[in-house]
Amino acid sequence: MSKYLIIVESPNKVKHIQEFVGRDYKVMASFGHIREINDSGKYKIGVDYDNNFETDWIISAKKKEVVSELKKAAKEAEVVYLASDDDNEGEAIAWHLREVLKLPAKKVKRAVFKEITKSSVLEGLKNAGDLNVNKALSALCRAKLDKIMGYRISTILLIKTGGKSGGRVQSVALKIVCDREKEINAFVSKEYYEIYLPLLKDGGTYRAQYKGTDAKKLTSVPTEKDAIKVVSECIPGNYVVSNVLSKDRKVTAKPPFITSSLQQECSSKLGYSPKATMQYAQSLFENGYITYLRTDSTRMSDEFISSAKDYIIGNFGEQYYSGVKVSKKKKGTAENVQDAHEAIRCTDVTKTPEFLKQTGELYGPELRVYALIYNRCVSSLMADSIIVDTNIEIKNGNHNFVLTGHKIKFDGFQLLYIADDEEKNIVPSFLVGEKIQDRELEVIKKKTNPPSRYTEASLIKKLEELKIGRPSTYASMAGVVTDEKRGYTVVEGKTIRAIDKGLHVNEFTEDHFDAVINYTYTAELEEKLDKIATGELTDIQVLSDFWAEFKPLLTEASKADSQKPKAVLSEKLCPKCGKQLAIRHGAYGDFYGCSGFPRCRYIEKIVKEESEEDTLTCPVCKIGKLVKKVALKGKSKGKAFYACNRYPDCKTAYSEADFKKLKEQTDINPLAVDGD
Repeated sequence: MSKYLIIVESPNKVKHIQEFVGRDYKVMASFGHIREINDSGKYKIGVDYDNNFETDWIISAKKKEVVSELKKAAKEAEVVYLASDDDNEGEAIAWHLREVLKLPAKKVKRAVFKEITKSSVLEGLKNAGDLNVNKALSALCRAKLDKIMGYRISTILLIKTGGKSGGRVQSVALKIVCDREKEINAFVSKEYYEIYLPLLKDGGTYRAQYKGTDAKKLTSVPTEKDAIKVVSECIPGNYVVSNVLSKDRKVTAKPPFITSSLQQECSSKLGYSPKATMQYAQSLFENGYITYLRTDSTRMSDEFISSAKDYIIGNFGEQYYSGVKVSKKKKGTAENVQDAHEAIRCTDVTKTPEFLKQTGELYGPELRVYALIYNRCVSSLMADSIIVDTNIEIKNGNHNFVLTGHKIKFDGFQLLYIADDEEKNIVPSFLVGEKIQDRELEVIKKKTNPPSRYTEASLIKKLEELKIGRPSTYASMAGVVTDEKRGYTVVEGKTIRAIDKGLHVNEFTEDHFDAVINYTYTAELEEKLDKIATGELTDIQVLSDFWAEFKPLLTEASKADSQKPKAVLSEKLCPKCGKQLAIRHGAYGDFYGCSGFPRCRYIEKIVKEESEEDTLTCPVCKIGKLVKKVALKGKSKGKAFYACNRYPDCKTAYSEADFKKLKEQTDINPLAVDGD
């Protein structure tokens, strides 16, 4: 029989911690939350908002055997250490364990392991204290709010709009995506022309961009007529270097990762979804490679900074170390910093990604995520990079062109972590007065583009800027918005596009629940939840205030007329049963569905004709047109592509990116076509 019982959340931690603590301890896992709110009472919410928000907590069906084993072990132990994760959710898990296991105060201690290493585990046990009940109440209050809003709004949405679900945060996240779609639909594109000067130097070809005249500086001209005028006024062979400017610029390393920045970086550099990123990071944490992964603090411990300093100086040289940088707070970033946590960093600076790869300890996605985390946290303590920016100014009469170059003078932190926005464009040396070996000017027709649709990563960044959600919820919020079962959006490549159903549901929530489903209210509610955790507000107070605002909205929304979109009958007849085909809307576009559904389940995709502006003649068969399609199955499901409309006679197809490149080539003004 063990004297001490340690209960952690994940079974993956058990083996490691057991090795650290010895035979006197028994380590077990709760497998996350052991209780949930029952689907009982009025509206099956399990929260009685008419009776001081009394809540019907039940042991989850899948956890009954786990709880039984934990009860037996807890009864035999002298002391029980509740060592769930160090955040509000972790505190709530500990609270549920204490209640369900009926642990007396003298027998229970709350232990926090900031990383799964021997020193951290032993320190956590040594400094174990009491549960932070306020933090637990904050998480419990969040669960109650989400259950009340989710169940009540979802019921009304289903009846009135046919929507699958709504909720406190998911509806706000959907609103962000829908608002962007409205911006894109309202956007009016304008044409403009960029002019480039190709030139030869030292056997290489370079391009200088037109920058206007001395009297009027420009980066583009608005019309083709203006472009023709510039070309006609620039005399071939008359280009001369008028100035050479070189200036050093310092680039400072980014701080170590927090949850949101890790998700964004893994998306842009590795192509991983926020959900996948968190899974890989969770495994790295549980196996002792990184610190806790849910944090919004960039702080690192003095002990780690000291070891990283020795590593940097010992391996790269003293000139590469700078220490912790004081960074200015970015406008719009969340103010709630869980400073009890550190940033996401490696636990041992000597365990480089190369070392772990060579030893076979890590491989695949986990190694790639670890490499990002390792390089980011170590490079954040390294010296600034010094970049030399060079501008070669070229004149032809009254017209100016600039050739821009960049080269690294001192790599500094970029020895480990390349800055995303650094262009490596080295230009040769020029002398003032030097004549340029020019080529024919290129005139490129372009048009202004609407704002980009959100990706899961940029949606998380937006939620963070609006102070909506917390590190533990970002990935799940993005996942709910893109869930195919709800049918509110479709993911094309990485971008999230709101479709008719999502726009329709969002319109209804804006009309009837705008007071509680908006950016400001949701952010303020997050702040109130934080104040529960610090003891500044009570959970009952927050729930009561919320219910006072929410209840009348429910009453009015329930009286609203049904707004379920009605199918529009077409003139086409069903080839199976002869009834009219109705135009319906789906996740991957419009389609014909038999009006005799569900008896007849015939469907047929509607192929919309592309405008001349949005399509091209097929470059292979020279007959068909490249039209936009969406893959309906396989690994590319949901992704847009362009294919010849003569398929299967012509099987030519292009990704969106390749189609764009192809189209840009055809948009080059004839003036721009190089004779060679």
